[in-house]
Amino acid sequence: MLLPRSLLAVAALAAASIAQTVVLPTSAATTGGSAQNTFPWGTPATAWPGLRIMCIYDSSHFTGATPPITTPILITSISWRANDVSTTTSWVGGIYNSATLRLATAAVDYTLASTTWAANLGPDQRIVHNGPVTVSGGTGAGVGVPGPYHVTIPVVPPFLYDPNLGDLVVDTDYLSPGNYVGGSQVAMDLHLPGVNGSRVYASSNYPNANFIDNGCPVIQVAFAPSGGTLATNTGLGTGCVRSNTSFYEFFATPAAFDLDNTGLTMIPTGLSSYLVLNSGALLPVGSIATPVSLALGDDAEVTQTFTTGSFPSATSFNICSNGFVSIGSNGTSFNPDVFTFLNATNTAWRSWHDFDPTIPGSGQVKYEESAAAIVVTWDGVWDYGGTSALDANTMQMQFYPSGQVTFAWGLMSHLGTTGHLVGYSPGGNSLDPGSTNLSALGASAITLSSTDALPLVLTAMTRPVLGTNWNLTTSQIPATGVLGVDIFGVSDPGVLDLFFVGMPTCQLRSTLDVLSAWLVGGATHNYSFAVPATPTSLIGFSLFTQSVVFQVPPVNPFGAITSNGVRGTLGDV
Repeated sequence: MLLPRSLLAVAALAAASIAQTVVLPTSAATTGGSAQNTFPWGTPATAWPGLRIMCIYDSSHFTGATPPITTPILITSISWRANDVSTTTSWVGGIYNSATLRLATAAVDYTLASTTWAANLGPDQRIVHNGPVTVSGGTGAGVGVPGPYHVTIPVVPPFLYDPNLGDLVVDTDYLSPGNYVGGSQVAMDLHLPGVNGSRVYASSNYPNANFIDNGCPVIQVAFAPSGGTLATNTGLGTGCVRSNTSFYEFFATPAAFDLDNTGLTMIPTGLSSYLVLNSGALLPVGSIATPVSLALGDDAEVTQTFTTGSFPSATSFNICSNGFVSIGSNGTSFNPDVFTFLNATNTAWRSWHDFDPTIPGSGQVKYEESAAAIVVTWDGVWDYGGTSALDANTMQMQFYPSGQVTFAWGLMSHLGTTGHLVGYSPGGNSLDPGSTNLSALGASAITLSSTDALPLVLTAMTRPVLGTNWNLTTSQIPATGVLGVDIFGVSDPGVLDLFFVGMPTCQLRSTLDVLSAWLVGGATHNYSFAVPATPTSLIGFSLFTQSVVFQVPPVNPFGAITSNGVRGTLGDV
């Protein structure tokens, strides 16, 4: 990427004379942190295939700084602070041979961070460093006293960030083991009071996210003020055609569970495809056949071979005490986890939670089977660690010979030691469709396909600054793609469903003013628009773009899919 000379001049001037810094979170500016964590630069990470730490810092750390930062800035470096340790504690440091740093304006507020990495990144996302990262040796300044900034990554060219447009994403990523070479390390400083940030991290699940918390390390952002009019990119709509084989809702805490006295029904529409509807209710225990209380221990499963009942592609079910039924064993974990759910060996239906039917006073998991249906009921089963009837949970899964499956819930405890994960996923690796608010499904339906497919995605790699190339990348091009078309237009038609031309769920987000065809040569395609340097009256003008890919065999009557759109608003910085 070529940086405009004017921007280089501004950056050079800033670095030489007017560089400024802000500490994130601002609550840690003058005090040692309240906690510590080795992520990302305090561990060789040999226990995991890699380590990715995406932190989303609230924009209030900028707008509430002293003095307030309320206009666009050029970020010139990011530094991480060592934990506040005693003056007798020192570390040698070393080098990570290869790591990346990505910056972005967040696509969501930090409180809505997602374990789907891309969902957190705005269209201005950019890898600002790809190479070695040095951890400097040092000595602690004392407990409670801010430690030294021992890891600094220059941002070249500077990253343009406007706190008025969203929160700041600081995303580090590296592979391991064997990446870190050197001596002892020190933990990163954390200050949880007033952190106003979210951390999405991948360690044991790498490259998929493990979890989200508020463990954002203390960092220092060096910046220079930016003048002029900011060129921006805005994503428009979504690409097509996305299809998912799985659905779920993850409730992080027991108190968040809100499906009491409701039901969900999966109606088969073909081989391994379904419509999921807001319908269904508990059947009285014993209404199908004489119920059998299963001999289930805590964190245990039993295999029930069918005798009078039937279900497509199965001759038995593995029933786990922790709220799931599988065609084959998926283990007996008590900890609901999205990654495990989506990548389980065998097909499973789950209302996954840590139950324990062995506690004295607890209800039991009961099994009924007839030619009409197979029904598994958690009939007042207590939460693990439960002490009274307040810990009882009643829920049910109904399996029919047609392949229909109904989830039904009665009263749930909202207690226990783990959250809940409700949903269905076929055996093998599945794409993450994101958590769905099942209680808000209403009269709509979730459509599940027999195969996973990602939508066509268009990403602006640079901003449309006067006198530069506006670079864009189309990705997730299907292997069946043969011909592509880049579209540029002067307005957004806002057509959200092209079903009337044979492209259901596809959108049109740019007028067809300029078309450029290309042959598909892989999963990505790069193209650009040369933004004129003059006249300056172009500042503020918006240009729209979108990609189309034709496929053989076609996935719809028209034979093509579309990406999301991008609106580029021209500026001089």
